[in-house]
Amino acid sequence: MGRTPAGRPPLALASLALLVGLLASGAGETPRPAEELPPPGAGARTDTLFLFAAEGPGSPGSPGTDARGFTFDGPAGEAAPAGWHGVDLTDEGVHWQLASTAICAGTGTDMSPAQPFDPGDTHNDFALWCGGDDPCWADPLGYGNDWDQLVVIDLTGHPVTDSVRLDLAYRSDFEGGDYDYFSVAVKVWVTPIRWDGVFFNHTGSDRTFRELSVSIPALEFDDMAERPQVALRFTSDGGWSDEDGSYLSDVGAVWIDNLRVSVDGEEVLATDFEDGIVPARLSLIAYPAAGDFAQLYQGLYQGNADPVNESFVWACFDSLTSAYEAPGYEFGIVRGPPYVDNAIESPPLAVDGSGAPLALGPATRVLLRADIYWDLSISDLIFVAWEIGARLTGQPCPGSFHSNNTVYYGELQDWTTSTWDVTDYLWESAGGQFWHIDAVTARLRVVDMYGEWGFGYWEERNQAPYFDNIRLMLVEGDLTAAPAVPAANLALSAQPNPFNPATELRFSAPADAPVRLDIFDLAGRRVATLFEGPATGGEQRATWIGRDGRGNPLPAGVYLARLKTADEFSALKLLLLK
Repeated sequence: MGRTPAGRPPLALASLALLVGLLASGAGETPRPAEELPPPGAGARTDTLFLFAAEGPGSPGSPGTDARGFTFDGPAGEAAPAGWHGVDLTDEGVHWQLASTAICAGTGTDMSPAQPFDPGDTHNDFALWCGGDDPCWADPLGYGNDWDQLVVIDLTGHPVTDSVRLDLAYRSDFEGGDYDYFSVAVKVWVTPIRWDGVFFNHTGSDRTFRELSVSIPALEFDDMAERPQVALRFTSDGGWSDEDGSYLSDVGAVWIDNLRVSVDGEEVLATDFEDGIVPARLSLIAYPAAGDFAQLYQGLYQGNADPVNESFVWACFDSLTSAYEAPGYEFGIVRGPPYVDNAIESPPLAVDGSGAPLALGPATRVLLRADIYWDLSISDLIFVAWEIGARLTGQPCPGSFHSNNTVYYGELQDWTTSTWDVTDYLWESAGGQFWHIDAVTARLRVVDMYGEWGFGYWEERNQAPYFDNIRLMLVEGDLTAAPAVPAANLALSAQPNPFNPATELRFSAPADAPVRLDIFDLAGRRVATLFEGPATGGEQRATWIGRDGRGNPLPAGVYLARLKTADEFSALKLLLLK
């Protein structure tokens, strides 16, 4: 982890950058039994609206929902994800895939020198490609941060007495130097199982078409008996990738074609992929196992609080390994490289329980609430965080996900209900275009930054944080309708409104609170700051004459006044006439 050029943190620190300014806090959390829900209408208000997907899983009344949000419990004891899904943020969008080389050629490279094996194939149509296809990435045809992807070649039934030979064609384009690698390795059967014995290693970004031959001697397979395995592997570090837009490639990561594998001189696999099928001997996986491990589980061990949770809850794991001596469970958080960074993500939440579209007003607060089971060691650096993203009208992708970087952990060995006011972070995700938000996406995230095992602490403890009964809701006006969230303490008004040429803004905030009063246009740009300083505790006034911070007159239209303290904000539409 010391391979760090100027301006770039090592991998663990790059992940920790998400957690800059951590607050280990229990604020807003109150213990509650697992699965306890208030009866219909209890404590609810007509101005508290719970958000759902517009259609399909997660829509109002669909399996896994109730009138107040998401339970994840379906009919007849079945799990109901309700449109939520696991996201492996260390490997988001990661997979080797069989893809048309026309895509590759279309991004500025060319695989045509890898002519098909069969002379009857007039076009070289397909190759294996290690790249992402998430349309919401900075570059949707590229690779991501913290990738560790393998094409595993299973040679079961072909014991090696002399050597294994690989011949293939490839192009690669990724951040060079000592950071990202395309390699050939064999599997070493130790505990934990790892890939070792690298017999080819390529770093670079020259996009050159290459033909590769690698010979691996039999002694490297001594522990593999009848099931020797070889892997083609692509690995990247924690930053500067297509995903984050810091390094934009043409190829994406690695393209592979015309693969031949021989054992002791006998060819056991030859594929040019022109039939569009991945051969049965090849497995396309993420290390240490395929896919993410944020899933719905039932009957998870809960330490001393409640021996078994029989309803469905979300839990994040990063390996199929021992669950720290929790009886009967063979999975857990490994702790240590590759450092789990998993989340569950909601579908776009765009309607309330009646099916009415999302509508945000000047007094709207957006709250995220979840039941969480805690049994985590502070010193072991396993954290829970939340993130929120806003999608604007007419846009296919949400804005960037935002969080206050507050991270929660604890050794309570009980369920809590945690509530967060995420309104201001939606503002940031929407680039200030709060009124144009038509859907909201939420994440609950588990980050493991601990570097070693810890059996001594974890005896009789559960394997990960658990999430259940998640709600995203709108509260209008009095926030006392939402337990565990402070009441709104800000007031903002304008007179006259509409106005020409000037309007007087009246505002108040708690005494001595640092407060700022800004004017934004509907593109989210701050055009003027009318006040910045401590509040008096009483009513204060500021006049705006429809000009920007440099004194230039602004065009007629709708503007937004925003009054903000460290913890909350209030907003008001203004109409400037000419």
